[in-house]
Amino acid sequence: MEKLEENSKIYNSDLLKGTGLIQETMVLIDLYRENMSRQELIEHVLEFNSLAKEHDNRTKDIVNLVFSKRYLKDDDSAVFEIQHLRNKYVSLEIISQILFIYTCRANLILFDFVSEIIQPLIKKGSTVLPDKLAYNFIELAIRDGRIPNKWSDSTKQKVSEHMNACLIDFKIIDRSKRLLPFFLNDITANYWLHKQHFKGFSDVTVLSLEEWELFGLSKEETVNLFHRLSLNGNFLFQHAGDITIINWKYKSMTELINGIT
Repeated sequence: MEKLEENSKIYNSDLLKGTGLIQETMVLIDLYRENMSRQELIEHVLEFNSLAKEHDNRTKDIVNLVFSKRYLKDDDSAVFEIQHLRNKYVSLEIISQILFIYTCRANLILFDFVSEIIQPLIKKGSTVLPDKLAYNFIELAIRDGRIPNKWSDSTKQKVSEHMNACLIDFKIIDRSKRLLPFFLNDITANYWLHKQHFKGFSDVTVLSLEEWELFGLSKEETVNLFHRLSLNGNFLFQHAGDITIINWKYKSMTELINGIT
């Protein structure tokens, strides 16, 4: 994701349609087949009652407004990659980190809340999320134009609750709003940097991705991460000043997943 100019991001309230939804997402990923349309996926879910507790309209919302926007936005490669990781017995904890990145990318309000507010709190040594932090972040976004249409108080309250629920789902806080240890796993990092490489991003851009900020990594820390990952032989990394060169070992995401698992 290329970094945007200040206030050029526009937030929406899509999180009201679904928070982390990790278990539901894994069900849909397991059910998804190549070239399956959203309607076919919905019909399959309803036919076999795969999301047992959800009524028909809720199932449609999860597929159309959550799953599709997060994992089928450009193509369905992410779904098959996660299926492959599952088949390689990669833990749900690691896969949840990958789902977390996709969720943040589809919901910029959550992305910026984590990178701009939560991670700095963690770095300062805070142990508990202050009250109304998400709500206050929404009010700031309204004032600086990231939310162009003023939300009602009830919408601000509900979205802030869903933001906090996402943090719980992805184990960034617990239900008492205590901040939990949250570290980027090597498999997650390798998956993401290779994913962006195969999308055609330059080596410099891959190193400078905003997504590293979701895990509290500064530029220097990201450079150190890449150096450490390169020691496992999955790629060769050279960095000096403004020069970044990565010699890539794998030719596809399938090769990468086979290699790192």
